[in-house]
Amino acid sequence: MIDRWAIAGALCLLAGAGAAQESCGGSYTLGRGESLSLIAERLYGDREKWTVIHEANRAVIGDSPDYVQSGQTLTLPCLEGMQAGDARTGAPPEEAALSETARSDPALPETALPDTAVTRAATAPGTEPLGDQVPPIPEISLLVADDFAPFTDEAAPGGGLMIEIAAAALAEVVTGDVEIVWINDRAAHLDPLLSEQRVDLGLPWSRPDCEGDQSGETLCREFLFSDPMFEMLSLLFTDVDRPLIYLSDADMAGHTLCRPLGLPTQDLDGQGRNWVSGGLVTLVQPRSVAACFEMLQAGSVDAVALNEFTGRAAIRDLGLDGQVVVLDRRPLAVETLHAVVSKSHPRAEDYIAAVNAGLRDIRRSGIFQQILDRHMALVWASL
Repeated sequence: MIDRWAIAGALCLLAGAGAAQESCGGSYTLGRGESLSLIAERLYGDREKWTVIHEANRAVIGDSPDYVQSGQTLTLPCLEGMQAGDARTGAPPEEAALSETARSDPALPETALPDTAVTRAATAPGTEPLGDQVPPIPEISLLVADDFAPFTDEAAPGGGLMIEIAAAALAEVVTGDVEIVWINDRAAHLDPLLSEQRVDLGLPWSRPDCEGDQSGETLCREFLFSDPMFEMLSLLFTDVDRPLIYLSDADMAGHTLCRPLGLPTQDLDGQGRNWVSGGLVTLVQPRSVAACFEMLQAGSVDAVALNEFTGRAAIRDLGLDGQVVVLDRRPLAVETLHAVVSKSHPRAEDYIAAVNAGLRDIRRSGIFQQILDRHMALVWASL
């Protein structure tokens, strides 16, 4: 039987101010909702250059680039060929406009953040008012699975970070209920549940490089993606008694990795790795995160490949502190999380437009940041 419940209730508004314009050779104060990859995109024109900023600021940030806080002051190095004051901005004009509005609008009050607040949210992609852009949507259903903390977790407040964000965004544009459908067989989400329109939207899914990554070809061809809702690191987790050397992608040849069935694997083949498609690694896919860590402890896999938050939460919940090493100095990828809808759905474009419009609205109002701060403060306090 499908367990369904509707999201209801009011959310308080919260808004914040940010920092000064970034340029290399100087310092930069992190604003609300910013991440290293977004700063790198604006500064260097390449979000993958976040590692340059992280390495220059380990004393401030620490080893985990996810743990950045509003108000931290960072040093921004100049890349080769750049002079102090340069910026190779890669952010879309509308994104830059929104960022500047958030930083300079005196109507947006400053709000104190909890000490553990983390800001790895993707920046809002546009600034248009909702207006008449989105056709009326009387109700909508959202397909999620448990065992993906802190993003979708029945034990978490509001069902998890991504459910609260999606429900708040859709509440701005859906006239009726936003119905949450919990089905824990994530391998069945894309097909048949979404492809046959048994449920309208799926959440959360990381988006592959649809232009250059063949491992995500089916997902790109058959589904529409919302704008980014969250950013996270994809990492390797290894056994402390069987250390794994991962200094280059070539080091992984011949190893066995574990990732739960139903989770995308494009980061294992992306950036020219071809670990899975090229047969360089063996990929084991049990049905749960816990099963992956049990295999790691048993020695049947060499590493678990997961996003940082789900992996760290599993270590905590399974009592594996001190037994698992997190290889956070060499992330596999920076991934973004999205809502998806099958292109075969008769209202596919309307639904994605609704999510995107709602996301823009809750970012402007401050609801998005409030949800993010609350959930991530709980996450880091518990790890």
